[in-house]
Amino acid sequence: MRRLVTVDLRRRLNAIGPSWVVAAGVALGCLALSGVVRILIDLVAPGAFAFGMIYPICLLATLLGGWRAGLITLVVAGLLAWYFVFNSGHGFALHDLKSRANVVLFFFTSALVVFLADQAVIEQDKGLADRDLLIEEINHRTKNNFQIVISLLELQARRSPEPAVREAMKAAVARIGGLARSHRNLYAAGDAGQSVAMDLYLGELCANLTDGPGFGGFVRIETALEPASLPRDRAVAVGVILNELITNAFKHAFPPGRPGLVRVALVRADTGLTLTVADDGVGLTGRAAAADSGLGRGLIDAFARQAGGVVTLANGEAGGAVATLVMKP
Repeated sequence: MRRLVTVDLRRRLNAIGPSWVVAAGVALGCLALSGVVRILIDLVAPGAFAFGMIYPICLLATLLGGWRAGLITLVVAGLLAWYFVFNSGHGFALHDLKSRANVVLFFFTSALVVFLADQAVIEQDKGLADRDLLIEEINHRTKNNFQIVISLLELQARRSPEPAVREAMKAAVARIGGLARSHRNLYAAGDAGQSVAMDLYLGELCANLTDGPGFGGFVRIETALEPASLPRDRAVAVGVILNELITNAFKHAFPPGRPGLVRVALVRADTGLTLTVADDGVGLTGRAAAADSGLGRGLIDAFARQAGGVVTLANGEAGGAVATLVMKP
């Protein structure tokens, strides 16, 4: 039951329409479920457990639709159980003290269940809001830290008289910028949970790369991303790999000023996920050696292991290069 509360179903249902409509719909569904359970019980032991099954139904209605749904379910299900089960279809008359006490205690305890369940969800909502605020603050501080590191490296690059040092600094700035983009899009792609919508995440990352400095409008990125999700630690590794592959394609696949196309595809299968980055550039044989070896390839392989996959590079059949990341489930 705790898992039912923590997935925050009530907030998602309330996004469908007005709260009273959601409450009525949830109550109707729970009443139907209660009726089915009652029929099954009567097949085995007619009239047994007259009010007992209403407690979990009221609890479920409250968790899904709030106190209004719980109260509607309580009143309707309680009256039906009173009339058809407790009194066997002979009205609402109560002929002795024991019967009156049973009915009064039922409605009182059921109302208490509805109240306590609603309070539990309110506390859960407050906890979710606090968690979201904390994650937002951490996210903001992390972005600031990335920017500070980038600024320091850029400052050092401008002050260095050695061209090789400046180029190394620029490469470091580009890679840290890629990490910053991956982090930024990671939290824009989903909620504060542990799972990340990879189609949204990678789509936003590709859009930011196209709009970023250095592409100059010559290189386009096309995406075909199937809906899929990954844990957050694996997702960020995939984001870094994608950033590195696209950046490498731009730097090494297309001579200066030549227009080009990079296709990014994410395919989901029973065996796992496959991310493909293909370009229509000069191919692996026409690239500099640094494109396929050294620190860049080492980073790609390291993050591929973190993502639970393996990266392969090959020339495309129609030209250009194709990088494929195959990840296990």
